Amino acid sequence: MRLSASRLGLAALCSWWARPEVTVPRREVSAAAAKGTAFHSLVEHGPKADVAALCAGLSDGDRDDVLSWAAAWWRSPWSESDWRHEVPLAYSPERDTARELEPAGHRVYADIRPDEIPGTADLLHDDPAEDLVTVADLKSGRRGEREPIATHAQLRGLALFAARALGRSRARILVIPASEGVPGEDAYLEDLDLDGIAAGILRLWRAIPDAQPRQGPHCTERYCPALGVCPATWQAETALATVDPRRLEITRDNAPGLLVRLRVVRELCDALEEGLRTHADESGGIHLPGGKVYKKTTQNRETIGLGSDGEQNLPAIELLQKHGADAAGQYRAAVTWKDIE
Repeated sequence: MRLSASRLGLAALCSWWARPEVTVPRREVSAAAAKGTAFHSLVEHGPKADVAALCAGLSDGDRDDVLSWAAAWWRSPWSESDWRHEVPLAYSPERDTARELEPAGHRVYADIRPDEIPGTADLLHDDPAEDLVTVADLKSGRRGEREPIATHAQLRGLALFAARALGRSRARILVIPASEGVPGEDAYLEDLDLDGIAAGILRLWRAIPDAQPRQGPHCTERYCPALGVCPATWQAETALATVDPRRLEITRDNAPGLLVRLRVVRELCDALEEGLRTHADESGGIHLPGGKVYKKTTQNRETIGLGSDGEQNLPAIELLQKHGADAAGQYRAAVTWKDIE
């Protein structure tokens, strides 16, 4: 699994998953990730984007959230800045150099080199006259769910990547919330700050080949991609599986450890379910006793009626915000999972 800017924070706590011999299982895109991708695509394409296409596959509630965030962004003064959207970058820790990559799809780094770390800036603005590059992270979560900008490893790493790629000695980092009424944060990084970030990334990079697994809250809170195959998390699962709930006593001392183990087990169960779904999809279903089959089914559901004509999108979004999803609806087919058919 390749180290990327989005996983720099995880790598600072545990980088075993980034060892070249570790094979990470393929996982389905989570609902939260799909929402984020749709939101960033709407921001990139503007108010006349094909909302129906960009939000395809989202649940009604998730679609409503994404449209609300997009409408708030388009009304905010931030949207009036001259941003470049979704800028892919690659940084070499050993050479302390970076370059822009050719866009090849959402978070796809086709021409990345073995000695480079990839990353994508949500928003980027270059100001050669001020010797300053600005990198912004567009967030949809509440402030309490955001990493403080002073320790935002991904954003600080992307600022370094952009500064090195564009030849700037200063950088500004921004966290821009998608929800109205939620304050943003910003910070400036001078040349010495950027040098410090580069030194830290180099240490992480050189430590990967010998990294050992470390269990902790980061396993789930930072979405470790190797959670299902990590020796440390399998030990946690085994330990929790031996707990007898009828005799379980939760104390101040054991509660933190039990909570971490519970989260790990839940993640492992999710990974197992995704694997079963993939197998069912590839094999035509999982046949169960009694002639029952576990597989995908198609169901009709009511959803927001937005056409592909961009001129129709803004009125529909305004209706959504004022009156809710019932203001405009239509039926369409949606692929969903049914436990037993």
